[in-house]
Amino acid sequence: MKAIFPVILCAPLLLSACAKKPPPRPVDNDRFVTNIKASGAKIFRFTLVTAPAKKADKKGNGQRGQGRGNPEQHALKNAANNSGQSDHYRKKLDKLYSRLEQKLAETQYCREGFIEIDTYEAPQHIYLLGECNESATEQDIQNFANTYRDD
Repeated sequence: MKAIFPVILCAPLLLSACAKKPPPRPVDNDRFVTNIKASGAKIFRFTLVTAPAKKADKKGNGQRGQGRGNPEQHALKNAANNSGQSDHYRKKLDKLYSRLEQKLAETQYCREGFIEIDTYEAPQHIYLLGECNESATEQDIQNFANTYRDD
């Protein structure tokens, strides 16, 4: 009877430990989707989740530009192209370019830079659509699934 008593005391603790849900996984705010065209063109869309926009910050710059992984270049471009936009929007763009450069360095999707086709903002998201300067290799086709459709 003495051996059963500690088991009876521990049973509720064991059951409550098993009943707990695992902690939620951290949310990844970045989304990088790729599309390698039949022509070999490497297209991508990068999405960053942002805080809700304030006032009239809901506009993209619509500018084309060269992306080469140089944050100073982006900062200068942002200052020139977005002089009429709020600091809040500029901070979002800086964060977008910084995170995109990290993603491109990590994945090696655009090894020779990219052309920015469009940048736009929607509620709680900011998007960049781009095309790599180089064509896809056979290795790129194997490594990157076409996760983005532009139908």
